[in-house]
Amino acid sequence: MSSFLFLILSLLVSGTLIFLRPTPTSWQIGLPRSKASEHSAIPSFITTNLPASEASHHSSNILALNDGTRLLVWFAGSREGAGDVKLLLATQSGGVWNSPQAIQTVASNVKDFGHYTKKIGNPVLFSADNKIHLLFVTVALGGWGGSRLAHSVSSDQGRTWSAPALWITSPFINISTQVRHPPLPVKLDDGSAGWLMPVHHEFMRKFPEYLLLDSRGDFLHKQRMSFGNDLIQPMLVEQSDDQNSLQVFFRPSKNQRQILFADYKNGWDASLQSTHLPNPNSGIALVKIGDKLLLAFNPVNKNRAKLALAMKPKNAGWRVVAEIENGGEQGEFSYPSFAVRGDEIDLTYSYQRQFIKHARFNSAWLEQQYL
Repeated sequence: MSSFLFLILSLLVSGTLIFLRPTPTSWQIGLPRSKASEHSAIPSFITTNLPASEASHHSSNILALNDGTRLLVWFAGSREGAGDVKLLLATQSGGVWNSPQAIQTVASNVKDFGHYTKKIGNPVLFSADNKIHLLFVTVALGGWGGSRLAHSVSSDQGRTWSAPALWITSPFINISTQVRHPPLPVKLDDGSAGWLMPVHHEFMRKFPEYLLLDSRGDFLHKQRMSFGNDLIQPMLVEQSDDQNSLQVFFRPSKNQRQILFADYKNGWDASLQSTHLPNPNSGIALVKIGDKLLLAFNPVNKNRAKLALAMKPKNAGWRVVAEIENGGEQGEFSYPSFAVRGDEIDLTYSYQRQFIKHARFNSAWLEQQYL
């Protein structure tokens, strides 16, 4: 009991102290423009199954580096939330995936944090300050609503990682910040570069938030998005041809059963809009391809037995363009993640939670589906 009380007191004190410091609290988009790449005229779509070392594999996140290397991270264990869950990292170079390696475990987190850790999950990768950053959820008390964010850094493209450090994102015992999607680059109010990281709160109520990070990828400030409750796992994407405009898409957690979104243009538009695409309370992934948005989602409202792609050109509506998986009434194909480099688009997702599946396709294949 004494160690439990010490943990609560430590979290309260550390959370209060860190929130007394002055930090930048506002931002603007100021996104760098990517150069157009040459497109292959030959459609290409290939898939690879990552090795299945555990009974359950889930929640993958893929990152494409400038040299063409792909990093893929996910959690695996006997089941979600079990004490034997570990974060696995695989690297693809020259078209070949290496053997996944454990980079975080529940046991190693107990050692690094100096107190009990119950479970870990939902890893996210991003690149900042010439380093690879890993964020993941760690829970010491209760369920996922008691989550905290841990941060680790690699200076050698994922071969080695620093000991994780807990981010203090809440002054009240630092619980209930969950992450699922990577950040977007922004300009902070002091003129420096930074990052906007979408997250959500899940303790007692569920609602979206964002974190401001500095140019080194370190936490500065947290702010709630004013869109009401029961919206989780927000994902940010810039809008076409507008330097200070973006959209945020949500996974509905209760009865909406449709993917919802809202606009940002010099401030959040608090009115939610619907894509009119179904969602069975499941994770989505979104990426910008030229002037189109590409969405991976479960195109039903009752299970995760199908996985599809939908596209939205500028000034047009959404259209489902490809069915990636179809298990009928059975199975699960879920938690997609995108990465884009040049003309290549990477998609990863959980295949029946038995392993992580990787698909790579090009713009010619995507345009062929849209015709």
